[in-house]
Amino acid sequence: MNTFKRSLVASVAAGVILAGGAAPVFAQTPAPTTVGAAGIPVTQDQINSLVRTNKDEANLTIHKYSHKLDGSEKNGNGEALTPAPTFNIVKGAQYKIERIDADLKTNEGWRKASKIAAGTERANVIDIKTGEKSRTVTTGENGDVTTTLPLGLYRVTELAAPGHEINATPFYVTLPMTNVKGDAWNYDVHVYPKNTPDDRKLFTKDVKDANSHAFVSTDSYDTSTPAALVKGNNVTYPISSRVENGTLEYYRIEDHFDGTRLRQRTAGDKQQGETALVTNVRVTDENNKSLATLSAGDYGVSLENTGTANAFLAVELTPQGLAKLNGTTGQRRLAFEFNAELVEIGDKEAALKSVDNTDLRLWQRVGDNPPTTPNTPVTTTPPATNTPPTSSTPATNTPPPGTTTPTPFTQSYYGNVKIQKQNNEGGNLKGAKFELFKCTKADDGKLTLDQKTGALGSATSGEGGLAYFSGVHANSFVDNKAVDAGNNGYCIVETQAPRVAVVDAQGKPTGETSNYELLAQPVFFQVIADTKNNTVPLTVIKTNETVNQPEKGGFKLPFTGGNGAFWILGLGVLSLLVALGAQEKRRRQSA
Repeated sequence: MNTFKRSLVASVAAGVILAGGAAPVFAQTPAPTTVGAAGIPVTQDQINSLVRTNKDEANLTIHKYSHKLDGSEKNGNGEALTPAPTFNIVKGAQYKIERIDADLKTNEGWRKASKIAAGTERANVIDIKTGEKSRTVTTGENGDVTTTLPLGLYRVTELAAPGHEINATPFYVTLPMTNVKGDAWNYDVHVYPKNTPDDRKLFTKDVKDANSHAFVSTDSYDTSTPAALVKGNNVTYPISSRVENGTLEYYRIEDHFDGTRLRQRTAGDKQQGETALVTNVRVTDENNKSLATLSAGDYGVSLENTGTANAFLAVELTPQGLAKLNGTTGQRRLAFEFNAELVEIGDKEAALKSVDNTDLRLWQRVGDNPPTTPNTPVTTTPPATNTPPTSSTPATNTPPPGTTTPTPFTQSYYGNVKIQKQNNEGGNLKGAKFELFKCTKADDGKLTLDQKTGALGSATSGEGGLAYFSGVHANSFVDNKAVDAGNNGYCIVETQAPRVAVVDAQGKPTGETSNYELLAQPVFFQVIADTKNNTVPLTVIKTNETVNQPEKGGFKLPFTGGNGAFWILGLGVLSLLVALGAQEKRRRQSA
């Protein structure tokens, strides 16, 4: 067999890489790199051995394991591995085997297989045997399955993998293939299609954060600490995880989050939606169609390490809940909603990091005894076990050491807004009060305030003329996705113009005030997230947009009383005297 044939044997037959992912599908993805025993010289007798042999069949053994890539993966060579891998065995994986039209007893058949590998010739499916279009096999208790097939080229497609495994990419294998030494044909071919736990299929988490804020109210900024805090708004996190096939006897999921940014939702003024920590617990299919609804007694809930960066929510099914779940069929998911409340943000000027969630952990077990029966749970009753049993190894979105942090499941962005209140001369003005509204700005500049939502918060300028709105939801990132802010933004409305006490040369109050006019119209702005750096830069309102004009625009208005009244009276008396003098003169002339 020439070098090209050896390369094809290795490339096709070793189309599965132990713990390193499957080889690409012919004519669909780029051809795999030549691996295994490629390049070992062969003799003409070896090329003709298939013609002389009486063998018409070979065994194909599929071994199924699961583990995450760590860089130590090796290429398969078609022979059984000794010792066997120590990765987790995956039983119940189903494969469809199809025979491809290529007679490997001829050189022309190998050339045809080479073209299929290169993607230059279509892979035509033929019967495995007369009347057998394809064959389906399933891995057993040891994670493997062996089937005997006629000699030829085969495509193997994974139909289903238990639990959260990613279905391996379809691969091709030749029966037989040359052994590692390159001196004989191997009629007992072993392949190791690898699945790695797919945390993005295992877990889903989203966020509903539209119209949420984490305000710090600023009724006074006489000091660096805000005088009053306003409760953060509510956010909801829909969460689901894939349930392993079979009868589940243990289930626990943990959502780890930053407890300095989120806390348990509580009832209060202007709080919308559910206040329960966990709601809408149910079993669904992959399309989110509800299969069963779980209620009190079916699960337990706990919230641990509150107020720390390592807080987590745990939901664990009781035997009663497991029974409901096991009463459903098909590929299932367990879904619920985590109802949280934003923690008020007090850092006025620093850019704010996004509120991220990257770590979900799941313990589930099939076929073992369940843990101790829990008490009937209520909203915050701890789950069945504070820690999962040691026999259950969690699947987790936490990356192994030395790897990069995965893209967060969810992100929410909240920014800070700075206002500096001044007069025409650049002097800072204290005591101006503002309210914040959602609003839109039309192309012609017309502003429309969201009166239905009303004022979102208030702030008052303090020392240095400074006022802040902190924790304002970004216009450019809503419900876990970047959006075009367009004409949507916020407006600040001045509700109290500054009244500044006048002092004399010695700095003593004179009892008078220097008053200013209100702003004639709202000031529009947008809060834009920097998704590249996962921050929200400080939003600064232009000073010239909030300058206050002097009272009455600086004009002097006439005032009845005081010196003005005496001038008017004096003019009236003078006019009267002139009139009396003229009358007396006319009287004398007529006399």
